[in-house]
Amino acid sequence: MPSTSLESARAWASFSCGRWTGAAPPPPRHDLPDDATIRRLRFGPFLYYALHLTGDSRSGRFAAEYRHTATANLILLSQAARIRDAMAARGLTPVLLKGGAFLLRYSREHLGLRPMADLDLLVPPAQYAPAAGVLEACGFRLMGGASRASDRASHAESFVSTSAPMPVEIDLHRGLAHWPIATGLTQRILSTTDRVDSWRVPQIADAICLSALHRARHGYSWALVDLFEIKRIVGGLDPAGWRDLLDRASADHLTGAVWASYRQALWWLGADAGDDERLALLAGRLGTTRRRVLDRIAAPERVVVSDSRWTGPLLRNLIVYPLAMTTPARAFAAAAMFLPLRAVEEWTAATRDGLGPAARVRRLWVHAWRGRARRAAP
Repeated sequence: MPSTSLESARAWASFSCGRWTGAAPPPPRHDLPDDATIRRLRFGPFLYYALHLTGDSRSGRFAAEYRHTATANLILLSQAARIRDAMAARGLTPVLLKGGAFLLRYSREHLGLRPMADLDLLVPPAQYAPAAGVLEACGFRLMGGASRASDRASHAESFVSTSAPMPVEIDLHRGLAHWPIATGLTQRILSTTDRVDSWRVPQIADAICLSALHRARHGYSWALVDLFEIKRIVGGLDPAGWRDLLDRASADHLTGAVWASYRQALWWLGADAGDDERLALLAGRLGTTRRRVLDRIAAPERVVVSDSRWTGPLLRNLIVYPLAMTTPARAFAAAAMFLPLRAVEEWTAATRDGLGPAARVRRLWVHAWRGRARRAAP
């Protein structure tokens, strides 16, 4: 992406975030980014909100996207509430994660701001099978039919329903990542939550750790929505809250992931009062070499890259995760279990598709290096 286009996207993202968080920055002098860049970064609804606040007629360019996002999110949340109530009737206690939890906590009056492709529910491992049964009773089916080899050993499975006004996807989690990554964070979120609109949601510090883990999973080549969330949440933390976040990240071995995600957020969305001090305290928890390598992997321009080797299973599990975690042994243990299962899955799929041995090896290598094609953002 040309540097001028990158600077334009950065300027407009920072403007949108500033207006959303209550500041009053003027619109940038840069031209608005092209539609493809805005779709990739997924901040069109934030642009609509910010431009609408300033009375800028250019907000009309993003009005339809904002309305679509609001409608889709309303349907997602209403379907999820139906599932939550059905689970509660059976004594099950789901926790709403990531974008859904963020919307309810920070944006209930503006549901069109945060695009979501799905909703994530976390249940204790012992409740996973009955929770999946509730989803099926509510008209959801396991995406792709029968569970695949890696899914049976994974931390989540996707269920989809087409009976609603639009397709609704629910990711049902038994964990937050492949074992043993983030097992402590998983247990804490299950045992210690906040209540928002009848939902159990992660506490603030845990939500940041989860967003940082999510970005590490995608090799830091993910859209801006996580960074908007991180910037909004961190901006509301006092010094004691920030120290609590650092302590939790350290306990969960996610200090590197928080560092990389926070650095991306500050580059894209701008630094406010207190951010430099927070960053210095965070830097003190990591070695210089680790920080420098993470800064290269999580370079800000990776956000606009649609295809990165760091998002593929091989480099993600063998390099990104170990650097993001302060105990690389956990990441390597997860890779030792996940990568062979993934290889078997891809080889079996290629065989089923009728590919010859050479084509199977080539497909296996491409998927290991690049990963599957990224699902298009709404």
